[in-house]
This record gives sequence, structure tokens and C-alpha cells, in this order.
Amino acid sequence: MSERSFQKALLYLYRTIDEHPTYPESLLRQFELSDCEMASLGELIRTQKYGLIVFNRQLHHKGHRSIKEALVLSSKMAASELESLIGEYASSQFVVEGLRDPAEAVRFFAQYLCSTLATRVALSKQLELIYLESEVSAVSLPRKPVRRGEQPAHCFSSHLKLSSSGDVSLVRCTYDTVAVLSNPALFEACEQFAIPRWFLLFQGQKGEVRIMAISSALGHALKSLQNGVPLEDIARSIEDRAQREAFRTTMEGLLTSGVPFVSNPTSVKPGHSITKQETYER
Repeated sequence: MSERSFQKALLYLYRTIDEHPTYPESLLRQFELSDCEMASLGELIRTQKYGLIVFNRQLHHKGHRSIKEALVLSSKMAASELESLIGEYASSQFVVEGLRDPAEAVRFFAQYLCSTLATRVALSKQLELIYLESEVSAVSLPRKPVRRGEQPAHCFSSHLKLSSSGDVSLVRCTYDTVAVLSNPALFEACEQFAIPRWFLLFQGQKGEVRIMAISSALGHALKSLQNGVPLEDIARSIEDRAQREAFRTTMEGLLTSGVPFVSNPTSVKPGHSITKQETYER
């Protein structure tokens, strides 16, 4: 029982009230509510269902509108694909968190796309534009609080981690959609890369979103770091000493460039393993 559990249950109710002719209170038991809280929600369902449905529609409308307003290029160049993805997102678990604050909806929409599109072998350039623009928009939002025990890192150490405050993202592109962001006229002629390319998106000190092209090997290394593999394990996987030094130099360069890293010595866990890396030139 907690205020957060009750809030999550209430948001779940707001989102799903229109999905059942007779709303079963058993759907809310997954939130571990007290008898008093269950009784309160049950009374709300019985006496205010029409108002809840109206509010449900308003919440969805605000969230969807904020996503479209954030994805200006996608709304123009991939409108049907965007509408389809928003419809799929509306029935996903990610929308519950997005309903807390419509202005944050694009962040959860980006997380939804990452979980569905990023695993596909190939994307159309329309879908890739939506994915890229949603990541850029999410990174531009105000930073989330730093996790407990973490602190911004300003120098190289074996405890470096990519920030988890929503101000940095890794994107792998198969089309030159990054160029389209600055010159939309290139979209129609946008061709597929011979080899997919990695880009590091991060929020600069003034709140601007910076996009940095990085090597495939560095992209995989940073992805491992983002997934919890300790930096020292990543470095240890590089057999060549010169390449290990190059990796360290590259990481120091990223820090100097303002890429958001954090440090948390207590979070390092042994036993991770990764594949051997290639070259780490930026």
C-alpha cells in the first residue's frame, strides 16, 4: 500500500475505463491496494463512470497531440505511419506512465518505439525518421533526477555509466535520417547506408540536443555500458593494448565534449561478459 500504488491504479483506471462495458474491480487488485482504497475506486467507477470516460478521452487526446507536436517532421513526412504507431502505443503499458504528464508522453513513446522498432532487422525510412525524431525530442526534455547513489562524472574512472536521466540516447540508423532533421528536403532522396551507422544523442549544457556520429564499435561499447556492463569489463575485452588506450582516450573525449556520464562505485557488479570489440575511433 502506498500513494504511488494508488496513483498508478487511478491512472490505469483512467486509461482502461472505456474498454469494459461493466468495469471489473478485479483489474485493480494487481496494484496491491488496501480495502479502503479499493472501496474508493469502486465507488468512483459506480458513480462517475461517464466522467471517467470523458477524462480518459481527454488524457489520450492531450498525450497524442503532444507527441505529434513534438514530432513535427514525422507528422508531415510519415503521417500515416505515425498515426499507426500512436494507436499501437495507446494500447501498450508505456502509455500509463505517459498519462501522468502529457508533456512527457513523447519520452514514453520513444521508450515504446525502442522496445518495438529497435529490435527489427530493417525499418522503412519513414519509421526510422519517427524513431530518430522521438529520441531527439525525448532527450530535449528536462532531465529526470539522478538516481540515488549516482553523481555527475567529470573525469574518467572505471565506474563511469551513461546518464539515466533521459538526457542521452544511442541510435543506430540505416538511412541518413540525421541529415533530414536539419534539411527536410533530403527526405525523398534519403538513401540507405551500405553499413548502419551509430549516433550518440545528448543534451548539451544549454539544453540543446547534440548529435555525434560514432563508430560501430564505440556504439556497441556504449550500448553495453548503458545495459550495465562495467567499463572495466569493456576495456578488458580489448586485447590490443594500443586499442585499449585509444578506447580510454575516446571516453575521455566524450566526457570533455559534455556527454552526460554518472559515477556510482557501488553499482559495479562482477560477472558481466561482452564480445570482443573492434576499433574505437570516433
